[in-house]
Amino acid sequence: MLAENVRVSHFYVWSRMPKKMIPELMSEFAWNGIGYFALTGPDCKEMLKDPDFSTLLPWYASQCGLSFADVHAPYGMNFDLDLLEPLRRKEMIQEHTYLLERLGNYGVRTYTLHVGAVPWCATPPAVGMEELRKNALDSLEKLLPVAEKSGIVLCVENAFEPVDSADEVLFYIRHFNHPNLRCCFDSGHANIMRKTGKDLSKYKKEFKEIVWRGDLRLTDGEFDKMAPYIAACHLHDNDGYSDAHLLPGKGTIDWDLLMENLSTKCPLLEGIQDESGAADGKFCIGRAAAAFRILSGPQQNKNEALRKL
Repeated sequence: MLAENVRVSHFYVWSRMPKKMIPELMSEFAWNGIGYFALTGPDCKEMLKDPDFSTLLPWYASQCGLSFADVHAPYGMNFDLDLLEPLRRKEMIQEHTYLLERLGNYGVRTYTLHVGAVPWCATPPAVGMEELRKNALDSLEKLLPVAEKSGIVLCVENAFEPVDSADEVLFYIRHFNHPNLRCCFDSGHANIMRKTGKDLSKYKKEFKEIVWRGDLRLTDGEFDKMAPYIAACHLHDNDGYSDAHLLPGKGTIDWDLLMENLSTKCPLLEGIQDESGAADGKFCIGRAAAAFRILSGPQQNKNEALRKL
């Protein structure tokens, strides 16, 4: 069972909805016993385009007794930490800075970032690992003082490319050794990189030949490496070969083991975040709420209970 001070927050993409419908749907979350939201990348982008949206969304949530506690920052070729193009890098730092300053005022506690695999996966490859590391280090050096002032913990997320593996994430954490820089453990990404029980033929050709450049290196134990530094956790399931963002229990992750580990091995854990497909309308809010009550609660045999949802 998770400690009482570990919050559970849920993703939903509010910018896709007419504004007048947002309070109604937020009420559905509240009715299902949900107390916290995690802000998505698309909603962060909407805040950059429409400053009023960054005021309106937390206000709507507060009217339902809810709040935004966690953020998945915008990511991809225009927002990743290792962004190459100099002018866009400057703009990217300014935009993350704006979001950190604004969201800190609303009580946001964690802000998850991607190192970024776009330049690495380009064909032919744009640059090598060292240049990408240099850019990511520069980005974090500029953003960490803003995060500290805003009272927000930056969380670097593990993914499934060499540039954002668990080892690479830990490189940045250890380099800065800063209380406002931690890990975001992504369960689905770690399951893709899990070595035990895998059939290499089930991975897509592009994943093996482009992303991993013909040298796919699966590894067990990503969680144990990251555990002492985990502040945020993105939870979702998959088949071990694709980033499907399934509801927990609908893939191959051992949820009994993972939740036991989260409860006992992560002294810095602040919250777990529902990054399953409810954010994309793949299933109802009630099912997501029920799944995360099982995950965070004392119930035994979580795998069996989740499969029944």
